[in-house]
Amino acid sequence: MKQAILVGINDYPGWENDLTQCVNDATKWGNFLQSLGYQCNYIFNANATWARVTGDLKTMIDNASAEDNLVFFYSGHGSYEWDLNNDEADGWDEVLCLYDQDFLDDDFRKILNNLKSSMTVILDCCFGGTGTRLMSNDVGLKRKFRQPKTDMPLTAKRSKSFLSDEAMPEILLSACSDDEYSYEDENGGLFSRFALNILNELYPIDYNAFGTKISGHLPSRKYPQTPQIEGSSENKAGVMFGGKESPPDPPPTPDPPPPPDDSESWCTCFRAIKKHYLKLKRKLRSKNG
Repeated sequence: MKQAILVGINDYPGWENDLTQCVNDATKWGNFLQSLGYQCNYIFNANATWARVTGDLKTMIDNASAEDNLVFFYSGHGSYEWDLNNDEADGWDEVLCLYDQDFLDDDFRKILNNLKSSMTVILDCCFGGTGTRLMSNDVGLKRKFRQPKTDMPLTAKRSKSFLSDEAMPEILLSACSDDEYSYEDENGGLFSRFALNILNELYPIDYNAFGTKISGHLPSRKYPQTPQIEGSSENKAGVMFGGKESPPDPPPTPDPPPPPDDSESWCTCFRAIKKHYLKLKRKLRSKNG
């Protein structure tokens, strides 16, 4: 089984810095994944509530077996909040900004801890928590970030306490590092655009080769964001998204019937003619008296 959840949020209630391309990017990723055999669950704008997204994510992970392949894609605002359980070295939790409530990285990790199958998480946002998704006049781009509710001191050191790559059950594809902006323009999120161009041209491709390819596009002087690929060495060496499903084998062609036995058919035909001839001969004899 292959299943994907794709979240895209353009319109946030009460915010001036709404987005324009997140739903479009989620749809494009869904089209690509469907070509690989994925069943896609799209969650857009006002439907992308905390309850809906976390509930669908839990259900997908809990119902999956070890042989399944899963994808979670998010495009929208990213931000950070004060760390309340003291598990972050810098005192801040990264969050995905859902329509009604933030989705903390702590809560994300709790859900992923139940993962039994292969999973790719794609975050086209400033999940690292140091960018903004406001207009940027110098490069003509939008930054994928919502200013946090509590200002972070400018002198705060951004040192994180992460799982090691080898301990991660999932593969994480992030549009930027944890101290960079993530951008979109009128054609979509930059990471999503370059990533899908590579995949549509070169798939099947493994995560390591994908990382090499996308590093040829990002970062650049115009697009200052560095995509990240995080996960175990074994997972990163695998084909992205579990490979493309092969079409089912066609049913076997039945063996043709054996050719008729000509000699037997001739004998049968001759006997029928002979029988008919003898019958006519008897009738003639009876008639002639």
